[in-house]
Amino acid sequence: MFLPESNGEFSTMSNTNFNPNAATYKMPEPRLETAQELLNRKIEAPKAILNGLIYENSLGMLSGDSGAGKTWLLLHLAYAVAAGKLAEPWGAGAGVPIVYLDGETDESLFKERLQKISNRDKNPKTKKMGVLNFKVFGRIWNKEIPDLDTINGQKYIEKFIEEKYPKLIIIDNLDTFCPTGLNNDKAYAEFTKWLTTLTARGIAVLIAHHNNKAGKQHGSSVKMRRMNYALSLKKTKEIPTEVETSFFLTIEKSRSSITRILPDTRFVIRTKEVEGDLATYVLQENLFSQKSILENSVREALSNGESGKDIAKRLETSESMVSRIKKSMEAEGGIS
Repeated sequence: MFLPESNGEFSTMSNTNFNPNAATYKMPEPRLETAQELLNRKIEAPKAILNGLIYENSLGMLSGDSGAGKTWLLLHLAYAVAAGKLAEPWGAGAGVPIVYLDGETDESLFKERLQKISNRDKNPKTKKMGVLNFKVFGRIWNKEIPDLDTINGQKYIEKFIEEKYPKLIIIDNLDTFCPTGLNNDKAYAEFTKWLTTLTARGIAVLIAHHNNKAGKQHGSSVKMRRMNYALSLKKTKEIPTEVETSFFLTIEKSRSSITRILPDTRFVIRTKEVEGDLATYVLQENLFSQKSILENSVREALSNGESGKDIAKRLETSESMVSRIKKSMEAEGGIS
């Protein structure tokens, strides 16, 4: 078991004293506190890993349709955390080390996607921090890692933690790294018990999981029980193109008052190289009758003759987004 030393690092120690079933275990004296004591006690807020969504000690899940954009979104969030960049509609990452475990993406495709995200970062300082803090393990091109619902697989990950202590571990996805636990609640319970030992050390964990054909989470609902938050991603009716892919995102569960609750949100991920910083990589549009409130505001401003630059500044959005809406209106004959 890893326990914090005085310098904040973690060292390996026997867990005998922490095992209630061990012969040497000494039962602590039970202590209840009054409501007044609790109200008087100062409680430190958990440190943000990605402000508004991911915090130290948090355990989260992103489930979604196959091919809808889960890995794109996770890569965006991971880079924001590693580089200290903004990930809308939440907030900025902490600029801390992360470990990304990818279970099914081809090595060249993963590199291509990560390169596009890195290229979008025009700040040399954060770009360097992003690529150095971002540690990746691909199971397709590194086949030696055992399944994470086994003791050996968990020990393998512990080596990562010893070498470079991360503040966030992303597991993409549950099907490839936890195949036994996928349909075996007992095996999955042991897997999540191990995950909670990671979160107890201040490491946030975010797991990706596939939906079944009915659009529901694959496997039993027990997978949600220990999650602090859960995001659900669904395909939109638009067919993905070479330029962009889009999806709807819903927060299905949140146990924390500091997780930013959003209405159903439409994301557009631009998968081609374009001008703009990483903050514009995911465009957030809150849905209202299939058209976003933001889009309606932009359309109204364009109809009134306001410039794209002024609209972007006033509505706190990107000029490229305003430009795309303008082109759409021109094609529709709304403006000339």
